[in-house]
Amino acid sequence: APRAAVRRLPADRLAPLLAGRDIAAHLQGCDEGLLLAVTLGAGVDGALRRAMATDMAYGVVLDAAASTLVEQLANALENEQRALLEREGRYLTGRFSPGYGDWPITVQPAFVQWLDAGRQAGICSTASCVLTPGKSITALCGAADHPVKGKLAGCATCALRDTCTKRKEGKPCAQ
Repeated sequence: APRAAVRRLPADRLAPLLAGRDIAAHLQGCDEGLLLAVTLGAGVDGALRRAMATDMAYGVVLDAAASTLVEQLANALENEQRALLEREGRYLTGRFSPGYGDWPITVQPAFVQWLDAGRQAGICSTASCVLTPGKSITALCGAADHPVKGKLAGCATCALRDTCTKRKEGKPCAQ
């Protein structure tokens, strides 16, 4: 079953999680951070394993559908939090997840712990920083009392910069 976790923290309490220039740039001008996590749950992992073992084509389609669904859940949670903050006269950046730009995926265990995502949503991080259940997303948004956009990570720090087709076409995703 889908589950979620949310935690608001003052920006100065986020320092242990903020390794890298890109996340700092994304949160520039923000006085608060909003830690988010969503998951489809362990049942989806089991269904994906069974599908891949019995019908690879179906398994691939099911995996893509589950990825789309967890992304939609993350969008819905972000939009819900944005609406709540707007009622307080506050503004929210978009989501920024561990592994984006130069924000290392190695912050994932601390992120999950700070969010208490294990208890709240059943999400854990393995020793290799992979989230379980597999169809899970963690992210951080910045909040402020004035409009903020955040800043997308650029090509210079992207792990896919050498193979990115968007960059090769002259249409980088961080425009």
